[in-house]
Amino acid sequence: MPRVLLMELKLIREITHENLLRYVGLCITDPNYAIITDFATRGTLSDMLANHAINIDWMFKCSIITDITEVWYEFLHGSKLEHHGHLKSENCLIDGRFVVKLSNYSLKQLTRQIFLPDFQDDPWSLLWIAPEHLRRKDPLLHASKKGDVYSYAIILQEVVTRSLPFEPKERSGRSVRFLTARSNNILLSQDIVDRIRMGGTPPYRPEIAQDECPSRHAGPHQKMLEETPDERPSFPEIKHKLKKITKGMSSKNFLDNLLSRMEQYANDLENLVEEKTQSLLKPLRCIYGGVRTACENGNDHAREIARLALKLLTDIVDFRIRHKPNKRLKIRIGIHSGPCVAGVVGLKMPRYCLFGDTVNTASRMESTSEGINKYDVK
Repeated sequence: MPRVLLMELKLIREITHENLLRYVGLCITDPNYAIITDFATRGTLSDMLANHAINIDWMFKCSIITDITEVWYEFLHGSKLEHHGHLKSENCLIDGRFVVKLSNYSLKQLTRQIFLPDFQDDPWSLLWIAPEHLRRKDPLLHASKKGDVYSYAIILQEVVTRSLPFEPKERSGRSVRFLTARSNNILLSQDIVDRIRMGGTPPYRPEIAQDECPSRHAGPHQKMLEETPDERPSFPEIKHKLKKITKGMSSKNFLDNLLSRMEQYANDLENLVEEKTQSLLKPLRCIYGGVRTACENGNDHAREIARLALKLLTDIVDFRIRHKPNKRLKIRIGIHSGPCVAGVVGLKMPRYCLFGDTVNTASRMESTSEGINKYDVK
């Protein structure tokens, strides 16, 4: 491995910042090449913006923008890394506390070694690249501080409008990848890249409608998209303007907003779990009902339990798994008789349980029996 690459890996391995996704290691075993990083539980910023079940108000948008700006101003552009180089919403990860963490930063030497020309054939990946880099050979291999400013402005358009990059003011929503087809005079991503490369007066840029953000935000956003790199603002200037935009939004406001988002997320998750639980309990109610009936049949427990086992074996032959219709469902059944103790266990997730050697023996018989149409009785 070249020394310059080792030095680069050592540098990023030592980097720590709360808004940077930490690099853990590098796998270079052929053919399983991979970069290993910390795990972001909530996926990418792009995914979150596309999930309309999450309510993203102006306060939340400012929080996202602030996270990206802080890591830029405090770290990237003041360190040996100098710039990100691959900034886009798909490289902004969201952790469990809804904090934005930048990924895929630096690794310039590694990128040059593993760079695949096929990436250049995907115009979608070029929508965040500044014009001066788009006009060079292999634009994904070139980066600069001012180029990061341009990429940052594209992300701002995504966050503020909650739409795809360069999506027109007549928003169709992120659920529709409008760039994949030519409809309603909307340009394909390749057409957009070509128009940016050619330039023009005025240059082709994404738009933010007046009702989508405060008026004081539109001016700085357009300055970040200037054709000439030197005319774009520096990061100290961006941070200063952002501070004015978020004036009155203290850290307490952001914390309250975060707690509100966490509560909303928890409620949505509880509703989803309840919905899934109800759908799963429908087929299980027959089983529980059979067990309950057997317990009320005097001395006919063994006969009723055996009939239930045979009924399950018979019905499972015709059962089809919805998402795997060609896969046959297998079942194992263990039956044993004897004393046992029953009760509801748990406070947060209560469940009905059976205890005792009788239950343990039946469980072992079930786990060691063969699948499909086999059962053990003792």
